[in-house]
Amino acid sequence: MTWNYILSLWRPALEILILAMGIYFASRFVRGTRGWPVVVGFVVLLLVLTAVTTLLDLEVLRWLLRSALGFMVVGAL
Repeated sequence: MTWNYILSLWRPALEILILAMGIYFASRFVRGTRGWPVVVGFVVLLLVLTAVTTLLDLEVLRWLLRSALGFMVVGAL
């Protein structure tokens, strides 16, 4: 491994760590409240829609899901 290769990996690793911590603390905040089943249901619905659009090769719905994902993440925060 070269030094440049190691330097190119620290930013993505830091971003993943920050994102994982944010998701962990957000789930800890919501868990145990009445909103938790809503969050779980919404995540399951998104996963099912993503799987169906991928399996059936529904390009327009897949594009809509990808486009809306950024807004959903910001809206969740």
